[in-house]
Amino acid sequence: MRLIKCILTDNDCYKAGRTISPKGVMVHSTGANNPKLARYVQPGNGQADADRLMEQLGGNRYNNDWNQSGLNVCVHAFVGKLADDSVAAVQTLPWNHRGWHAGTGTSGGSANNTHISFEICEDDLTDATYFGKVYQEAVELTAMLCKEYGLNPKADGVVICHSEGYDRGIASNHSDVMHWFPKHGKSMDTFRADVARAMGGDGGGGTPPDTGAGQRRVRVSAKEGLNCRKAPSTGADVVKAYPYGTILTITQERSGWGYTGDGWISLEFVEPEGGQTVPTVRSVRVAAKEGLNCRKEPNTSAPVVKAYPYGMVLRITQERDGWGYTGEGWVALGYVSKEDSPSSVTRSVRVSAKAGLNCRKEPNPSAPVVKAYPYGTALTITQERSGWGYTGDGWVSLDFVE
Repeated sequence: MRLIKCILTDNDCYKAGRTISPKGVMVHSTGANNPKLARYVQPGNGQADADRLMEQLGGNRYNNDWNQSGLNVCVHAFVGKLADDSVAAVQTLPWNHRGWHAGTGTSGGSANNTHISFEICEDDLTDATYFGKVYQEAVELTAMLCKEYGLNPKADGVVICHSEGYDRGIASNHSDVMHWFPKHGKSMDTFRADVARAMGGDGGGGTPPDTGAGQRRVRVSAKEGLNCRKAPSTGADVVKAYPYGTILTITQERSGWGYTGDGWISLEFVEPEGGQTVPTVRSVRVAAKEGLNCRKEPNTSAPVVKAYPYGMVLRITQERDGWGYTGEGWVALGYVSKEDSPSSVTRSVRVSAKAGLNCRKEPNPSAPVVKAYPYGTALTITQERSGWGYTGDGWVSLDFVE
């Protein structure tokens, strides 16, 4: 799952500031043929990371996103396409915030008071590839939320869609998501089962069968040490604490947890035993169309510290076991290619982003800002490179010009 945070601070629901103790998750879909997250999610004016979010989400030229007052609706997250057409989830409210998503049901009750909510951005409902991606993202998001709040996805009324909420008398009369899921062989029953499977089988902890992953040796990479728990869940009892650097043998794996013989540890805080870091300096470009995760340590279980978009140029200063260090963390070198030269071009464009557009020293969203162009500024692009254009002052993202 790729999870981005863009809280809709200008929405009246967020401003209301009411909270809940989550008892479940309600799945919605948007009911409109527009899979782009930018239709609904835009950063607020003055938000600290607005530039980065705009580059990930893309702009909304109609200014009809949900980050504004007067809408009387807001959910906790959206699942859909980013500007580069990769699929992600975007958190739009704090998880324990009371959302405005369900309305009032026939019982007079409302899932607004009990359920975390998210919308899946619909397309024309026929694209099986897109459906498969957003369905899996929704499964993983729901599994994460169920883990965080100790919820059993198979328990009655915990994970439901909007139409099921209506049947229970706790939501308004909408058909989502049952007008869409069955077209691709899915239902809320299969969804709940897939969420439980993503959590490790039964959704409620317990001892799992061996995954068949085989044995491997790892080292505790967390400086503060690592708790070993009775079950593969952050809510399970701690049975032991391993100091930093402890070598462990993992014999079973389950949803990001590993069994050590004493109990279960989160694999986010270990790294493969051994390995050698080699100093190097070279520039590469992200070759994966869906982008590339940058991780805290050089292994796939390490926490993600940043996501680099397709085409971004990175400077690798160290290499280790097929991983490269970017200055911010580690990336798998199997998903980068050798940097090439920019292409020459001359064309006139205009800044289309209402919030204006940053001009950067290098063609990537992490480079220093050298200038800011207001909305409507006319620019001459003389070079293009991986979705960026050179203006004479520096580089701008071509997603925000027309």
